[in-house]
Amino acid sequence: KDLLARPGATANEEDGLRVDLPVGWVHVRASNTEPIMRIVTEAEDGEAAGALAAEVRAIADGILKGT
Repeated sequence: KDLLARPGATANEEDGLRVDLPVGWVHVRASNTEPIMRIVTEAEDGEAAGALAAEVRAIADGILKGT
């Protein structure tokens, strides 16, 4: 919900969750073969993609910890 509240954000839940933003996109999905969650990002540059991945990781960690 945090990412979807941003202006211009759209979501697609076909295969996990993909959120398209004006600055790039992030795709989050559980692995079918490993006990992990994959976070894939694309943005204008590596720094922006890394920041987006870190933000999603922090959101996921909060959910898993119940905070």
